[in-house]
Amino acid sequence: MHNVTYELAEGGTIVFTIEIDDFGPAIVKSSRKGVFSCRVTDTRVLRIALQAAEAFADAHEAELASCYEEIARQWSLRSVA
Repeated sequence: MHNVTYELAEGGTIVFTIEIDDFGPAIVKSSRKGVFSCRVTDTRVLRIALQAAEAFADAHEAELASCYEEIARQWSLRSVA
C-alpha cells in the first residue's frame, strides 16, 4: 500500500498524490468517479499510481462522493464567455 492523499483543486478536479518508493510523488487527477489520469512516462510508476488512486477512491467512496458532487455542481454553473 502506498501513501495516498487527496485534495479538491480549483478547476474541478480531485488531485491524488501517491508516494511511490524509488520515485517520489505521482499526481493522479479525477473529475468523475472511476476516471483517472496521470502524466507519468514510466509505465511501472503509471500503473502503480493509477491502481493506488483507484483503490483509495474505492475505499473512500462515501467521503469522495461529496467532492464529485461539488465538481458536477461547478461544471453545471460554468458559462461560455
